[in-house]
Amino acid sequence: MPPEVESADDEISLADIADFLSSNAKALWAGAAAAVLIAGGYVGLAPARYKATVNVQMATVESEPIETPAVLVEKLKLPLYFSAQSWRVCGTDDELHPSRTLAKELSPAVNRNAPFVTLSFVGPSPEVAAACLQTVVQEISEKQAEMSEPLIKLRQANLKALKEKQAEAQAFLKMLPKVKSDMSISDAKFPAVSLLMATGLTKESEIRELQLEIAEAELKLTPPNTQSTTLAAPIYAPNSPTGPAAWMILLAAPLVGLMLTVLLLLLKNALTRPSK
Repeated sequence: MPPEVESADDEISLADIADFLSSNAKALWAGAAAAVLIAGGYVGLAPARYKATVNVQMATVESEPIETPAVLVEKLKLPLYFSAQSWRVCGTDDELHPSRTLAKELSPAVNRNAPFVTLSFVGPSPEVAAACLQTVVQEISEKQAEMSEPLIKLRQANLKALKEKQAEAQAFLKMLPKVKSDMSISDAKFPAVSLLMATGLTKESEIRELQLEIAEAELKLTPPNTQSTTLAAPIYAPNSPTGPAAWMILLAAPLVGLMLTVLLLLLKNALTRPSK
């Protein structure tokens, strides 16, 4: 047979497809029905899953975050970031790589509209999901507190030095003799008195400047300029389950059943068709 004739015989027309569907209608319906039954059984027997979500705000020192949200997201993926306590509470302690599994389940993401890291966890109950996030946030807070501690101590030492300098200036000012404005001064004593008055004015100006520096330093070391890791809002753990998505599963089941049935029928026809 010429090649072009053989090629024409091998082409599949719409009539062939219609004949295939009509001749195997019962099998196709049976496959779709079986898939729906299996999906219904899964939806009925699968345990409900509940999702908790939280937005974590970085610890700050003098209005500067101790680490950027993007850096934290990458750190969460490290194999030794989480402790055994977090593994246990979140249920990943039996995994081969518990920290990596936990990081994947947390789905960390940098918030686009604010400098937060969004974490979510799906558990068998709202309480379990929320407890996992609470443990994870506590661990993040402890690690960021360790990073913040030396910086805060340095700022506090600078503040203490300013206060000591102010106290010394105030003590020196008190030691200076008081010069009254209506006091008569002889020409011989005028240079000394002028120097005394100038020194006093200089010390008073220094004390005022130190007071402003101290107030500014104290403000920078108080919240929200300097604070530990915080939550933008309480952990959100609704009582409505997020999975399994029953309507999606039942909707996709007949389509999947039809596709599998068609593949099996085509495979059967290919195996049973006589060779030319």
